[in-house]
Amino acid sequence: MSEALMVRRSSDFNTTTWDDEVAARATSQLRQSGYSALRQVRCSFSHGVLRLEGTLSSFYMRQVAESLVAGMPEVSEVESRLGVSPQ
Repeated sequence: MSEALMVRRSSDFNTTTWDDEVAARATSQLRQSGYSALRQVRCSFSHGVLRLEGTLSSFYMRQVAESLVAGMPEVSEVESRLGVSPQ
């Protein structure tokens, strides 16, 4: 029995995997920020747009979350769907 060797072209790679990887790195950045509130922010990524979703306790925390991920090289735009609900 012989094993077949499969060669993948760059066009064969699943962009969903790449999108998930970028979203996971953004999530990690938020979790490592030192602000416990940012651990609740959900991230998704597609076609250069990073989407942030969740609810934070202040506009300041919203700005912190947005600025932490805006500098990622893969991110051309941050789409913030973060709500603010003072506790």
